[in-house]
Amino acid sequence: MLNKLFTFLLLALPILDVYGIGITGFSIGKILLLLVSLILVIKDKLNIKLYFNKFFIILLTLLVVVSFILNISEDWFSIKDYIHKLIAIGGFYFTLCLALQYVDWDRALKYYKILVWICSIFFLIQFSAFYFAEIRIIGIIPHIPLAIDRSSAEIIEIQENLSRFTSFFLEPAHFAYYIAIYYIILAFREENPFTNKEFLFLSLVLLLLQSGNGLMIMGVVVIISTFKILLSKQSKKGTNIFIVLLLFIVGGITFSHFSNNEAVNKNLGRINEISFNQDNKKGSSGYQRIFSGYTFLSEVEQDKLWLGLGLGNQNAYYHSHDMPTFRSEITNADSQYVYLNSIQLIIAWGGVVSLLFFGLYTYRLTKNNTLTGRTMMIAFIISCFIASGLFGTYMLFFLLFSIHYQRVRAQQIS
Repeated sequence: MLNKLFTFLLLALPILDVYGIGITGFSIGKILLLLVSLILVIKDKLNIKLYFNKFFIILLTLLVVVSFILNISEDWFSIKDYIHKLIAIGGFYFTLCLALQYVDWDRALKYYKILVWICSIFFLIQFSAFYFAEIRIIGIIPHIPLAIDRSSAEIIEIQENLSRFTSFFLEPAHFAYYIAIYYIILAFREENPFTNKEFLFLSLVLLLLQSGNGLMIMGVVVIISTFKILLSKQSKKGTNIFIVLLLFIVGGITFSHFSNNEAVNKNLGRINEISFNQDNKKGSSGYQRIFSGYTFLSEVEQDKLWLGLGLGNQNAYYHSHDMPTFRSEITNADSQYVYLNSIQLIIAWGGVVSLLFFGLYTYRLTKNNTLTGRTMMIAFIISCFIASGLFGTYMLFFLLFSIHYQRVRAQQIS
């Protein structure tokens, strides 16, 4: 029973993580999961099975230990920022260990399906209520403390001015990731996902959600699924031709229909932000999320670039150095926080050497895996280049399911 409760709470974590207990970073979801985990660990007589992968352990050692030793004597080094991230990484690692030990995999996908459908149906209610009756329904419960450093009233006000909807999540991207991870699993349970009603339903939700991250993962899944069908020994030539023609027809009709839609044109226009054009740099969300972090790294001292600034210390370094080019590219040069995507964070915290071991780890996890696990890792790696979710809940989900499917493949081989 406890394993089932642990499994449900883990899968509900992205939703429960929205709400806190009045202390930034401490969510209701994490506290509930911690309580159940403690009971399970005590019941098992403190027998915690640590996840050991040499590349992953080396990566954590470089980020947590080596970068600390090399930078602790620097005047700008922030112990506070280091400890904050150290707690986050420690929580991430032990949650991963406990999940690999206690998740009830026979129930996991059932729980995940229920949660995804509840969130998706509520999203469609939000979408329909606004576009057909101009009624905006917010999924954030007011007057309850959030786990982030903002009040529920502030978040509700932000969401009321969004052109998109978020279901029970803080941002459209969060909901997109939550669906997309399950979407990948669903896609490869079927020989042909394009005939699966649930897969088509979630495809519609991802399209309506209009999240770049979600659409990126959806594109990866559709491409890999199409090649899987075309290369299948059981597939017939006539079926293959039909699938290709169908994709072209549906794609053409969809593009033709939506190309005149003002909201879609606005999103397509954001492609221009993701360029090296100097005129697009300052104030461009796309450029800042993907490219400006490399400018930050280019202005870091050479030895720090190779071995890192220290865990969580990109902000401390920024405020103690001029970095004129980077400051010219960001919207607010006086901002307290430096936005870096996951790849850039690894380099900033532990240097290029850390990125090397991150690459080796993800390569090994991708290579020796099922098609589901490999697709999960491909989507994860691409996400690391466009989003800042390093050691967050969604990275945990990506790694957890990828490791699980790698173990499934190992059992099949043996």
